[in-house]
Amino acid sequence: PSRRTSLHTQQLEDRFLRLRDGGTMPPVALGTSGLSGDSAARAVEFALLRGYRAIDTAIIYGNQEAVGEGLRKSGAARNEVFLISKVPPSMHGYAQGEK
Repeated sequence: PSRRTSLHTQQLEDRFLRLRDGGTMPPVALGTSGLSGDSAARAVEFALLRGYRAIDTAIIYGNQEAVGEGLRKSGAARNEVFLISKVPPSMHGYAQGEK
């Protein structure tokens, strides 16, 4: 990797936001709106290999399978990745979210 890539990766890893519950999350995420299929999988894989540790998706994007494929291909440990997913109002609530 180039020096620039290494420095950028280090900067991403060093910065986290503290949440009210004491947890942390990365301040920058790869947005996946408009991405699907192989392009979504490749974008997620590339971002994770370059140091991103947050991926933003939503049910309405219809790319969850591709996002998961990119995550698997990257080799990043699942417990190191902050996955942000939004659900439509019709799915709010515990019972609806389980579906």
